[in-house]
Amino acid sequence: MDARITKARLANQLSYDWLKILISVAAVVVAVCVLFTSIATHPRAGQTYEIYAYSDVSAGADFYTLSEDIEKHHVFSYDILEFVNEGFANNPYASAAFTGRRSAGAGTSMFITDYPVDDGNEETEDVGNLTAFVEGYRTFDDEGRYGLHILLDTEEFFEDAAEYVAQYFGADWRSAAEPDEAKVREAFLARNGKDKRFKTQAAKEAGVEAERARLEKLRGDLLFLEDAFAAGTLSHKTVETSDGERYTVAISLAKLTRIADLVYYPLGEGDDATRATDELYLVLFNNGDRDGDLKYETVSLLRYFVEEYR
Repeated sequence: MDARITKARLANQLSYDWLKILISVAAVVVAVCVLFTSIATHPRAGQTYEIYAYSDVSAGADFYTLSEDIEKHHVFSYDILEFVNEGFANNPYASAAFTGRRSAGAGTSMFITDYPVDDGNEETEDVGNLTAFVEGYRTFDDEGRYGLHILLDTEEFFEDAAEYVAQYFGADWRSAAEPDEAKVREAFLARNGKDKRFKTQAAKEAGVEAERARLEKLRGDLLFLEDAFAAGTLSHKTVETSDGERYTVAISLAKLTRIADLVYYPLGEGDDATRATDELYLVLFNNGDRDGDLKYETVSLLRYFVEEYR
């Protein structure tokens, strides 16, 4: 048997060993990726907040840093794990993109305007995108009633938010500063009892405290917005459709004097265009029970908009 070590044999052996090393390294990398993927916390429904700017809304400089600004100012509670903002302006496939997002159940709120748009038809009245949106998305429900089911009634939303807060602070929630401890714990365990972030008992106790802070912040933000609506800083927008039906489906942002730094709609052409906000609104998507308790995070986002841009 010829077992001599030759230059060719040594080269073959080394190249074979390198191949084994590369395969082993690749296997380790794949195993580590699978491990971290399996133990990572993935946002559940409601834990991702997605805000859109409709095709008629242009993005100001702050729109591109909104995610970082929201994180810096601690706008949302501990239970919002991801924030997404997306604009559809200047996108030739905006309608298809928006329909795709909503078909997948995505979207929490959206900027839109109701500035009348000339459709080129002299026989029809010019209407804004919000009005057209309401007209176009009305459907029949399971009981055969005709209505707008894609958007929340904004007045009812705040009434529901007040009732939700009252569950923890009592009927006199505007004066009560302390939530019911047992209800706080029950709410946390019902929503996050099996969450990977709260495996140990110590982590669960920290989670209960975070839940208390979430509810206390929501109460304070809701009181702040009640004052903002009372002062006229914010107002509800009612849209009347062609058949005379009326829907209160948006919140006017027109009184926020600096909101154009975030979003606006251009009036005019080129360098002569102005950044208008008189007919700028925020609508809230109706996601059914998907978002659960976290549907009221919009209250905190609205407070941020008022404080930052009024």
